[in-house]
Amino acid sequence: MVPAEVLVMFASSFIDTAVGIIFVFLLLSLIVSTINEIILSRLSMRGRFLLRGLKTLLDDANATGLVNQIYNHGQIFGLFRGVFDPQKPGNLPSYIPSRNFVMAFLGILPEVPVAFAASRQAAAIEEAEKAKANSDPKAKQLAEAAEEAKKKKAVADQTAKDAKAALETIASAAGAGAADPAARGVQLTEAFKSLKKVAQDLADNQETEKVGKPLVEMITEAGNDINKLKSSLEAWFDSAMDRVSGWYKYHTQWMLFGIGLVLAVALNADTVLIVKQLSTDAALRQSVVNAAQAAKSPSDSSKPATVAEVKEQIKGINELGIPIGWKGTWPPTCKDLAKAFPGFLLTAIAVSLGAPFWFDILNKIMVVRSTVKPHEKSKEEGTKDKPSS
Repeated sequence: MVPAEVLVMFASSFIDTAVGIIFVFLLLSLIVSTINEIILSRLSMRGRFLLRGLKTLLDDANATGLVNQIYNHGQIFGLFRGVFDPQKPGNLPSYIPSRNFVMAFLGILPEVPVAFAASRQAAAIEEAEKAKANSDPKAKQLAEAAEEAKKKKAVADQTAKDAKAALETIASAAGAGAADPAARGVQLTEAFKSLKKVAQDLADNQETEKVGKPLVEMITEAGNDINKLKSSLEAWFDSAMDRVSGWYKYHTQWMLFGIGLVLAVALNADTVLIVKQLSTDAALRQSVVNAAQAAKSPSDSSKPATVAEVKEQIKGINELGIPIGWKGTWPPTCKDLAKAFPGFLLTAIAVSLGAPFWFDILNKIMVVRSTVKPHEKSKEEGTKDKPSS
């Protein structure tokens, strides 16, 4: 039967090795996260993903219609510097409050059908003029189409005018007293009819139906309550932003893995080798455990990450004596890379989980470690108290 002291010693050694490798993963994760933040910041990835989300929500793949109007509305335009250019989204905001989006969306709503009608009218007139200049037999037919487009533009102008008046009525009614609730109720009913007319125009347009149809439903469900309509629009926007957040996290996870793999190869951070070294070198193991005990929670500071931080973090790992770095000439041979690749892959997978994950695991295993160590301490105290002969 194995003595209890041997089991305790084995368990202690095993736990210290686990603490060591987890702490190494924590340090490497901090380096990878810092590099990742530098890249994301330089590429303005949050702003790019937000733009992508709005393109999807407003069904405007080229960002030349609804998305363009949203970004150029005063409620949004003040959130970034420069002009909106979907081809150069480096200056775009990384976050848009849902309230700002709703105010901007309601603000541009009356003008949307007008913009589409004006575009169709311009195209119809251009075709008619070309046909007339070329004595095209279809010139008369195209001229009639241009005239029809002009009439539709006039209808859209009137719809927009009514919608703007409706929004003004809703705003004034929302802040009015209860002097004549019946009359105000009639005003609101007519105002919401005008809004619904705009929404229906969007729903009937193939280019905007994916926006118009849910908008019709939201206006209908709201009744004559503007606050309920705003809440529905905010929920609509927030659900889209949840999807954007999911896309961003997925993209970030793969970036962390890729950076982790590159870093593992560059630093020769081979998990298999590090575990082997920690399990056989008691002095190294104790050094790393001591550093792990003093570890603090990874900072969630909003300050931009810097290259100097990366260098400092790598220096910290080297000072602990952790076996990383290539011995001999650089670059390593294909044989060396192939031999260490499983360890590099394990390192990349580990660091892709993030520093907060490893800090949480470290705290939990340190609690487990504290339940084993007192046994050894008690034994040492007993030996110390033993009277000398």
